[in-house]
Parts: sequence; C-alpha cells; structure tokens
Amino acid sequence: MAASPPALDMCPACGQHSDAEVSCTRCGANLRVDLWVEGPVPDERKRFAAARGLASLGLPGGTVSRLKRDLARRADPVVFGLTRSMARAAIEVLGREGISAVARGSLPRRTTSPVRPVLGGIAAGLVLAGGLLHLGRQRRAAIDGEAGTARAVPARALAPTAASPAARSPVPLTTQEIANLAVGSVVEVTCGGKLGTAFFVDPEHAATNEHVLCGMDAPLRLRLKDGRELLGRAVAVEKALDVAVIEVPGAAAKAIELGDSTVLLPGDPLVFIGNPHGLDFTVHDGKVSYVGRNLFGKAYVQMNATVNPGNSGGPLLDAHGHVVGIVSLKMTSADGIGLALPVEYLRPLLRLPAAALDAQARWRNTLDRVRKENAAEVEQYRDRYQRPAIIEVGLGSRGGLYAVVLQRWRNGPSRLSITVDVRANDQTLCSANATIADWEQVEQILEKELRDAPDQPRLVWASENHILRDVFAGTAPLDLGRCALDRVPPSAVMVIHGGDQVDSPVRFPKPSIAAAGARIAAEQERARKIAREERAAREEARWRHAFEKLRAAVAGLEERRDKLKASADSSLPMDDSSRPRRELSEMEARLAKAKEALDDLERQASAAAVPREWRQ
Repeated sequence: MAASPPALDMCPACGQHSDAEVSCTRCGANLRVDLWVEGPVPDERKRFAAARGLASLGLPGGTVSRLKRDLARRADPVVFGLTRSMARAAIEVLGREGISAVARGSLPRRTTSPVRPVLGGIAAGLVLAGGLLHLGRQRRAAIDGEAGTARAVPARALAPTAASPAARSPVPLTTQEIANLAVGSVVEVTCGGKLGTAFFVDPEHAATNEHVLCGMDAPLRLRLKDGRELLGRAVAVEKALDVAVIEVPGAAAKAIELGDSTVLLPGDPLVFIGNPHGLDFTVHDGKVSYVGRNLFGKAYVQMNATVNPGNSGGPLLDAHGHVVGIVSLKMTSADGIGLALPVEYLRPLLRLPAAALDAQARWRNTLDRVRKENAAEVEQYRDRYQRPAIIEVGLGSRGGLYAVVLQRWRNGPSRLSITVDVRANDQTLCSANATIADWEQVEQILEKELRDAPDQPRLVWASENHILRDVFAGTAPLDLGRCALDRVPPSAVMVIHGGDQVDSPVRFPKPSIAAAGARIAAEQERARKIAREERAAREEARWRHAFEKLRAAVAGLEERRDKLKASADSSLPMDDSSRPRRELSEMEARLAKAKEALDDLERQASAAAVPREWRQ
C-alpha cells in the first residue's frame, strides 16, 4: 500500500489515526515502512544530490554510494524498515530534488540476508504478547537523544517539596480541586519533533521522562498554563530509569508536592495532567489497579485510565494532590491500562531529605519483590524457543508468503524442516511443509533495532538480560495451495506442528494476502517447472550434440580408413607400398581412439540415466 506523508498518520491494519512510530497504539500492528521511488532516477547529478540528502538523515544502511545505486533502479525499495517520521523526512528530501517517492508497509521479505523482516514486528514480538508505548508524541521527524548521564541536581538548587504527613489534609480532594491545585505547575515540553509533559518540583526545576528529551544538551521549549514560553535544558538524567530533571531559569513556577506511592491501594482515585496528541493541559482521572507492577525490572503504578501519546512525563496525583508517579507508558494491546514510574525513582536525582522510615521500608520491600519477579521472568524467557515457533507471517517483497520462525540453537543453527498447521477450534484445517536453510542471530537484529529506535523499553530489557542470545530467526516459504481459503475462519492461527507455543499465536493471513501468497506460490511453481523443462532441453541438446559429433567423427574415420585400405590393396608390387600401409595404421589408431571416446560417452550417459533417444 503506497502512502503519502499524510497517510502515514493512519494505521494500515485498523485504519485509525496513530502517532506511534513502531507499532499501532490501538491494534499493535507494525507501522514501519519501506521507501520506494516511483521510477528510476536517470539524472546522475540529481541522483547524487538525493542520495547525499538521504544519507544525511542517518537512514539504516543508507550510505551515499548504496543510495545512489538504488535510486537508479526500481526493482526494490530504496530503504527498508523506516519509522514513519524518518519516511516523511526522506520523502521531503526526495521531493526537493523533484523525485516522487512513496512509503509502503514493511513485511517479512527475502533478501541476500535471509531474515530482515520489519523488526517492530520481530524483535518486539519476542518479548511481550502486548506491546508498550512510550507516551511522548511525535509531531515531526524525531531527533534521537544521546544516552544521558545520571547526575543529581545540586542540593542547593532544589528545595524539599514533600510535605510532612502531619501537614497533609486527611480529606480527599475532588478531581476539579486537584486540577486547580496542580495545573499551574504542569508544562508542555517540545524539542525537535517530540512533545511531552513535565511538572515543577521547585520554582526553576521540572521533572519528566528521559524519553521526552532530545539528548542531554538539546534545548527544550516549555509552555506554561499562563501562556509563557521558556527555554530549558536537562541538568539530571537517569536513562535506565527513564527520569530527568529540567532547569528552567526564570520560571518562578509553583512546585507540586511529592507524595508516597507505597501507600497507594488498588481502587484509590488518581488524577493526571498532560498533553495527549497535543491537546494541552488535559485533565484525566482514573484508579489504581496495581502498585509495584514488575515491568522490565522496574516497579510501576498500574492505573485504569485512558493515557495517550503526549502524556509522557506528566504528574500522577493522589487524592491529596501530591505527585506519586510520572506517567510513562501504556499497553498498546489493551484499552485503559497505563503505567506510571513511582516518584521514589525520582527522589535520588533531587537530593531530597530521606523519606520516613516506614516509607523507606515499604519501598525496599517493593524493590526486593520486583527484583525476584524480574529474575524469574528472565529465566522463563531464556527457556523459550527450545522448539521452533512462528512469530510473524507476511508477503515477501519479491512475492510469496513467508513465516518468520524462531528457535534457540546452543551450538549454532542448522537446516530445519517444519510442518505449519492452520488450526481453528482445536482442529487442523490444512498444513504446509517448509524448509529453513538460512538463519540470522536475533540478538544482532535486536541491537540494530535499538540503534534505529532506542526508546523501546521491552527491547532494552531483552538486550540487557541477553534473553535472546542463542535464538535465531529464519524465514520459511509457505505454500497454502492446499488450504480452502474461503473456509478458513478469521480466528484461525498458524503453528508449527510439534513446535513451541507463543504468547500471541499468529493469525492466519487475511484472505487477500493468503490468496496472493497461494497464487504467487503457484506462479513460482509454474516458473520452476518451465525452468526444469528448459534445463532438460538444454541437457538433451548437449548430449545429442556430443553423440552426433563423436559418431560423425567415427563415421568419417571409418570412411577414410576404407579408402586407405582399398588403396593399399590395389597398389602394384613395384610401387612403394609402405606409405599407404603407414597411413592406414595411423588411421586405424585414430579410429580406435574415437570409438573409445564414444564408448566412454556411452558409459557417462548410462551413469547419468540419459534417455536412450538422446543418444541417437
């Protein structure tokens, strides 16, 4: 499906508007695209200028020489697996050179490297059944931030903001009262193409998520509720925890008091303020679902609330209007599940006085529990894929339906034959046999994915814990010609017979895709048959020519021998008869060699099972 830049805001699977870069926030579908030019670029100077412009964007594998070469042809995409913001920027660069380009949805494909499917599909799918999305919204092409350093804000810069327990009102506030209390302390944060939220923890310092930033030294633009727009910069960052502190000189803002997430209970009311999809200073409410939810080794506050891109970095407020967390993530595979990083993770960057002893004890208990749960989860994932499993199915860029298969190989991969079953209602509807000869190490794919899109917490966690170290991915061509496509229900899934189960079984492709795959497979089989027939015809011609040549040589030598023999027999006694006899002897030797070559050719033909008629 071709996509102009405006269409890149839509999910090709569910048709809904999506600002995400890698996977749809509504249905979890892969949003990466391949970049195609609508025709070869014959002009050498234009091709060089376009290649240089694309290379300056830092596209994956986008060297000037390769891009210049690929722009001269139309058979393959110019660049594979782009985020949508990168695709917009690339289309704009090409447009300035008068080159028309389109973005088409990425699918698993066969290349010189057997496994280069879109990794928003592969690598992310390895870790969780349901995806997660950072809630920083992309407005334009995002600027990838460098890994920030963990530096605490100097103690003199921040005044303690948490009120003592005795000073807190025992009476819960209404949502409106909490909003009126906190909205003046919330700011909209933008840099490059990113948009998020932050909240003031003292008059000139605001806290947010690290993934809202555009690098440690990139300037930030902050807009307050009173309309002021100020510049700020990050002064403390802890990338591993996804927290940051921004200095905003001259803000003179009202700070929000920090609370205690460890006293929260399921069902407690919550309020958060942010800028979802650019709708500034939006107030949401929800309830606590779980306190200390283990996710990638960190303890999150899980909430039942509608969170969206643009909420990242916003304050999560308890019933007393105190910050108990930083809104950070949402589940993309479910509605109304948000996750906030507890404020306790922020405290070390602020160098605040220690919390009360009982609060410290509760927090230590939470961290201990989460560490144990994380260790158990790591071991669980390290035990997966002992048998092959399908994680994705799609059309290859050169045609045909392919399944992406994973298996853990302790001593390196080898050729593998599999049977893929199409199942529904505990019944096998049809099957397809396939062989995987080429494999690629998933951990290498994972590292590449993180270089292209570093703000993916599930992939960072998988990389840090090496859960995919011995896992390899291969592509298996599927021939579904035996499946009655009109009888396969939408609920059907594809599994490997005797293989591992996955968290989210792969759905049978849409009928149009499956039919296209079957049609392409049939066309490929016809092409292979024609190729076999052409090879057989060439072989027949080669054998016939070899036999004809040797038989003609034998026949010619026999004719010359007979003439020499007749000449020797008819010579008079006074003639010098030694010459004809010598020539006859030489001819007999040449004829014997020719017959020996013919006999040798016969033996070769018999060993190769060459049909008798080819030897005539």
